[in-house]
Amino acid sequence: MKVEEYSLAKIEAEKAYNELKDLFKNSVEIKRKEIYRDLKRVYGHMTHGRKIIDVEASMKKAGVNIKGEPNLAICRADAITCHLSRNLDGSAVFSWKEFRWAQTRPRKSYGEFGMPSGSYGELWKNLSWSKRLLKAPVPLIPPPILIEEIKHKLKNYHIIWEVEEWTPEPPIDPILLKRLTPTLFAVLATWDLTELERAVIRGHVS
Repeated sequence: MKVEEYSLAKIEAEKAYNELKDLFKNSVEIKRKEIYRDLKRVYGHMTHGRKIIDVEASMKKAGVNIKGEPNLAICRADAITCHLSRNLDGSAVFSWKEFRWAQTRPRKSYGEFGMPSGSYGELWKNLSWSKRLLKAPVPLIPPPILIEEIKHKLKNYHIIWEVEEWTPEPPIDPILLKRLTPTLFAVLATWDLTELERAVIRGHVS
């Protein structure tokens, strides 16, 4: 899977992180600005050698298949099924929760991920409501990764993966992510699903 990544040498990340940390101590105004808090969070993860993925840029670059379906999906790690709302303006919302009506903006409290207007061109402008909704199974996280990387509830993490087709067929090469900003995520782990794990997933989707 090809994604847009940012990485930084540990010594450089530590320098940038400490500079921001000192700045926060000396300026309440700077500390209150979300953009600086986000930057500090990103550098903090880089000090641990983690790569950072720009999910929005990755989704745009991956584009869609011949059916007009996104080639990448992202969903909360505690979900069984990823639900996708394709909107007429080329935007999209990826959610763990099934949609009951048109969903044009992601709900922050739900941990949804949204792609802005025009992300997928004009491919969807003539889609009927029934064809605008898609779903795909969310990858299963292997026990060793759950033990090593999951420090909080699963709903606080996301998984991104390549979707060959939006069908019940499970994916192969997912990436476990921690959201740092609206579009940037830290890479916690990557793995390939075994045939047994994919068979278990198939039994939970229809």
